[in-house]
Amino acid sequence: MRAVVGSTLVAFSVATAACDGPATGDAGVPVDAPGLDAPRMIDAALPDAPGLDAPFSDAFAPPDVFVPPGVDAPIDAFVDHCVGVVCNDPPPSTDFASCAPGATFHLPLGGACGGHCEPTTGACSYDAIEVPCPVLDSSVAAPLPQDRPWKVVLRNYLASLETADLDVPSGTLTFDASAPRSTDALFTYWLAVQSPSGQLPATPTYGGLLLPSSELTLGRIERSGGPFAMVGRESVIGGKTAWYALWDDPGNPWRGNRAVIRRAFVMAAADLMLADTYAATTACTASPRVCGDYLGGALREHASVGLSTHRMPDAVDACALAAYDLGMRADFATWVAFDYGSPNADMTMGALPGLFYVADALEDPALHAAALADAMDVLARNCFEAGYCGHQNGTYDPSYEGWTSLHLVEAALASDEPALREWVERFAALRAYSTLPEPDGRLVGPSHFAPATSEPAVRDQVDYVRFDRDMAEASIADEARYLAFAPAQEGRIELPAVADMPAAITRDLAEANMRAAATDPIPAWEIRHYPGQQAPAVRLYRAGTWSRLDALRGADATLLPVARSADYARTFGELLVSARSSGLAAIVHFGRVDRTDVGSGFGGGAISALWTSALGPVVLGWNHGSQAFDDRTISVAACSDARCLPRTCDATAHTCTERVDTTFTWADYRRWPMHHLVGERGASRISSARILDPDQTITPLGGGGVEIVTSGDLGDSSSTEAADPGDLLASGSTLSRTFHLEGGVLTVTTSLSVASPRPTLDALDESIPLFVGLRAADAITVEARVHGDASFRPLTGPSIADVDVVRVHRGTGTLEIAFDAPRAVSLGAEMAGSYGWTPRTRSLLVRVASGALPASVSFATTFRAL
Repeated sequence: MRAVVGSTLVAFSVATAACDGPATGDAGVPVDAPGLDAPRMIDAALPDAPGLDAPFSDAFAPPDVFVPPGVDAPIDAFVDHCVGVVCNDPPPSTDFASCAPGATFHLPLGGACGGHCEPTTGACSYDAIEVPCPVLDSSVAAPLPQDRPWKVVLRNYLASLETADLDVPSGTLTFDASAPRSTDALFTYWLAVQSPSGQLPATPTYGGLLLPSSELTLGRIERSGGPFAMVGRESVIGGKTAWYALWDDPGNPWRGNRAVIRRAFVMAAADLMLADTYAATTACTASPRVCGDYLGGALREHASVGLSTHRMPDAVDACALAAYDLGMRADFATWVAFDYGSPNADMTMGALPGLFYVADALEDPALHAAALADAMDVLARNCFEAGYCGHQNGTYDPSYEGWTSLHLVEAALASDEPALREWVERFAALRAYSTLPEPDGRLVGPSHFAPATSEPAVRDQVDYVRFDRDMAEASIADEARYLAFAPAQEGRIELPAVADMPAAITRDLAEANMRAAATDPIPAWEIRHYPGQQAPAVRLYRAGTWSRLDALRGADATLLPVARSADYARTFGELLVSARSSGLAAIVHFGRVDRTDVGSGFGGGAISALWTSALGPVVLGWNHGSQAFDDRTISVAACSDARCLPRTCDATAHTCTERVDTTFTWADYRRWPMHHLVGERGASRISSARILDPDQTITPLGGGGVEIVTSGDLGDSSSTEAADPGDLLASGSTLSRTFHLEGGVLTVTTSLSVASPRPTLDALDESIPLFVGLRAADAITVEARVHGDASFRPLTGPSIADVDVVRVHRGTGTLEIAFDAPRAVSLGAEMAGSYGWTPRTRSLLVRVASGALPASVSFATTFRAL
């Protein structure tokens, strides 16, 4: 990294120029070719990314001392102030506004296109180049925007390219196990081709390389129905394409190929021009959340391509690259000034690594500082110290956090900033302490509080890049190390031994090359979320990662907290407590619940999970989420049937796809798969699962012991989505629970203080979600002991009166649930998930009271593993 002067964050209508033709010499080049930075290319696809060799703060060398030949003077009298100075921030053009067709305007671009530094002062000066004013040809079907000078330069450059400038050699990746590679290089290759979920994390397709060169010329981009330029979701061109040119492995036929960089640059330049214009439209500003999500991901992709191009700057014309740099500055400034207003940060986070890529590409520490400031602002506005970013009304949706953590991990690696690494640690810890292994190694966790999606933290949305994200996260976060040793399931592959890597690479590369043979067409430009992922574990690989992780094999640090040797009690803000005492682990949730609708989250102060090594997660709360839809094929007489989703009807077969809403409703309240107090009178319901924001106090007891007290208004009838929509209890009827975990025993004491007048209920029950499993073969056996009897009888459904103890057999263990007084118990019908994942639970219903309630109701339940 080098120091720079004259930086600015102001977005301006800047510069462009008539540029020379493309650089020559596009064939593969030796490893030490200019721009490849060969010694470090093995360790990282982005060799100059801060943090690979030294912390960012240590990367700035002091100015070199310069003594002109033949000058006899003290050595410190001649300091070259331009050492480390890059002049890439010119003033805006002054005469573009009056540009007329047929005329020219003068434009300072900076960088390698007219940026100069005065050695005695370090001041930058800029030569203005002459650029023809834009002429919009009426015959062009979909012209790229020319409203800023730098866009004029970029379009002129794109117009100068011919198909020969974009031709790349045919081929696929190969692997020669006998070729010399460092351990890091071998591990990087293994990371690049592993495909636990059917897609390559680093190189999903070869589309950007297989696409005919003619498709990338300006005439094809600006064709009817276009422009056809897309670097986002479902794209074939972008940072992943540029990566091939930079990846220095003898099995990569495109390493050092400048046409590969040029292909990515062409698409990114066109997309950058279009995105910049869109950002100023009413369509964008009127929908800040949607537009902000898009702008963040687009910035990341544009900056990734820009950074790659700076790694091989002679691949494109110097003036075109300088114009692109101005576009990246404008992109940066637009984002920093944009009020994204997102209620959750899953896509907002996509901008953060892009900001650091811009700063790195332009070698500008002022931009790096601004990127860090914006990143911290995004986190402060959207996220909680517990280790998550708020979704609906600030609630925790663990599956949604997959995208958030993916982008956060990439930003932390790209920046090497301790503040961002600390946030990665928080995210990793919350996921680790709310993840529970089944006896067979499968990983699950609670999700009853999720407002939108259904899956737990360990099964998040980024399933197709989960493995790569996990490896990247494990390289920087202590609490993520277990992810490198997770079983080969759920989109994960365990860290290999060096000796096993060549065979795995050979096997998986053959499958990858077969899958990657197809080429997708470039789609017409539009805003799209979820831009193509860049695989941070590969692109930002840190030297020594494999060795550091491998040295931990078998250590506690590679296990989930519940499987380690020490007991613990850890509090995650005002969200939950995860604790383990004498082998019994409990997760108690007391966070806020979204009030949008009943299906958007359950809480109120409850057991989220109970676990032992023999039982696995024998108690587990989960939720469908408000996005719960089940697509089913149905028979229809005609495609006009209103049940048919658009474009799904087969008129010949008379079938179509129907979308069925599977969100939980009040009709299911006794079967909701979570721990809650439920009551009814006639058709009216109450449930502690909808206490929206309970209070809590937490007292550590030592040795993994903890006491948690939660309380809230069970008589809240403020809306049909609150705890008491039928107004069965007067407001101020308070439910308090005390969760006492110590010595391997969890005792839950529940107290209901009923405000007058005293209500009458048909039934008041405690519901406990017993986890059956995820597989069809999974099963539990439940037995009940009637007070005074010595034996247990099967509990299969119908109520049994006067029960004092219930035993649940799961795996090779038994959980005993004891009541403070004999009670009627029953086992509810199985509730199965159909969206995202397929957990199966049966609710144990324990009768607490019925009829006229006294002024207070209190009962206690004790859980212990036998």
